[in-house]
Amino acid sequence: IISGGSIEGNDISDIFISGPWGCNGIQLNSSSSTTNLTVSNNFIYDIRSGGWTEANTVDDGGYGIALNTGGGYNIDYNSIRLTTDLTATNSISAAFWIGSSVGSSNNIRNNIFSNQQSSKIRYSIFSNSPNTIFSTINYNDYYTLGTNLGFLGSTIANIVAWQTATGQDANSFSTNPGFTSTTDLHLLGSSSLNALGTPIAGITRDIDGDTRDVSTPDVGA
Repeated sequence: IISGGSIEGNDISDIFISGPWGCNGIQLNSSSSTTNLTVSNNFIYDIRSGGWTEANTVDDGGYGIALNTGGGYNIDYNSIRLTTDLTATNSISAAFWIGSSVGSSNNIRNNIFSNQQSSKIRYSIFSNSPNTIFSTINYNDYYTLGTNLGFLGSTIANIVAWQTATGQDANSFSTNPGFTSTTDLHLLGSSSLNALGTPIAGITRDIDGDTRDVSTPDVGA
């Protein structure tokens, strides 16, 4: 059981498992529906697995952040980039994955969910739970080189369709985030995500310890 706390300021990379299994940068499991756990200011990249042709369970694919059980999470200001392809034919990957047993009251804000793998079935976000699990979901960048942006009950083609599916995300976008490199997830000065976030109480600094703008913070860690 989790009550409060945070996972923040981590640089997580180079996680790999072969065969028809999955692995994740951060995997959240809790028996509590009111965890109040905050996951923020994390760089997550190069997460890859053998993969599977389904994304129904936490062990099926390679995910940046996997929300498996529990509820009441705050997922804020994280930067995720997947670049290395899964190995299995028709395998599925997602920068952010949500299981079917996740509870309600989750806040998903100011994140970059970027899946830039070059092949297989690639999603920015894949949710096996309905949109009712989201208390607030907004100001996120959903980006993929795949043919569909996300999954929420069915495949979602683009950001407009995603906004319709969630009933939120009015200030979210789908754009190449403009990372410094595949292993450095700082935003370039030319990135369109600079100053496009929304302030979140209690998160006043970024992964480097720099103070965030109080009105228009950058999206991502």
